[in-house]
Amino acid sequence: CIKPLILPVLILVGEKGDTFENLFKMIHEFELDNDVILSGFVEDISGIVSIADFGIHSSVSESQPNSIIEFMCYSKAVIASDIIAHRDVLGEDYPFFFPVKDHKKLAEMVVQVSELKDLRTSIEKANVKRFEQNLAVDKMVLSYQLLIRNCLNER
Repeated sequence: CIKPLILPVLILVGEKGDTFENLFKMIHEFELDNDVILSGFVEDISGIVSIADFGIHSSVSESQPNSIIEFMCYSKAVIASDIIAHRDVLGEDYPFFFPVKDHKKLAEMVVQVSELKDLRTSIEKANVKRFEQNLAVDKMVLSYQLLIRNCLNER
């Protein structure tokens, strides 16, 4: 039985900001029109997350990385830039942080996560476990309640 060759597709999700035009031109210039999709802003990301093999988050700064939490909820691996917000969500010992703006390290990690399915599976399991233990709505509500109580008690 011969398996059909499935080529990877990169789906870029987010606001079409200042870099959109240059990105669009580069995709066309390098003949990647069939390999890269620029979806723009998506209201309900669940459809994209559910079909993705893993997520890439290359933010320079961020306050609350909801999209990483969504990938964790769906038991997906994430490759993320090494910023405080990402460490807060994924944990200090998460193995797939890359230095901000280091495209070579990011590319290495994409190859690793793509090719090493066992590694990706173990990360996916760890991500969903961390989500369930720390980031599920009931856990977040309890954390906020505790924070508010502590603040009120300190007055």
